[in-house]
Amino acid sequence: MSENTSKELTILFADVAGSVELYTELGDIQAHERICLFQQSMKILVEQQNRGRVVETISDEIMCVFSKTDDALAAAGMIQKSMKTDREWCLNVRIGIHSGLTSNENGHPFGDMVNVAARVVAVAKAGQVMFTDQACQTPSSSVHRF
Repeated sequence: MSENTSKELTILFADVAGSVELYTELGDIQAHERICLFQQSMKILVEQQNRGRVVETISDEIMCVFSKTDDALAAAGMIQKSMKTDREWCLNVRIGIHSGLTSNENGHPFGDMVNVAARVVAVAKAGQVMFTDQACQTPSSSVHRF
């Protein structure tokens, strides 16, 4: 029996930009291995260092949830910094963040909040972190608009 609830969450998607070219350049096995290592490394950054949770991996993308927007923003910054400082990855990542009342089934977020976060990451460019106005305006966010 599933349990459906709603709570304030921040959703973060981190997507490898240019993965099609990566697969073409390295071949399926090497590219897949690199992306799997990236996902494992990002899971550590999200879960052990920023109080988030990786909900699932989808191809070359991770979907994460955070109780606090500031934790999601810190994780996003750490992810981008790790991509720039550790060039052995040879990967570029784009990140999208959205916050608000999120539907959950057995701890797995779904619905419009997840869809909006997915659309935000889709418009981000390699190396960017994009977030919605709602992410800026959550009580747990120290981001201020001027």
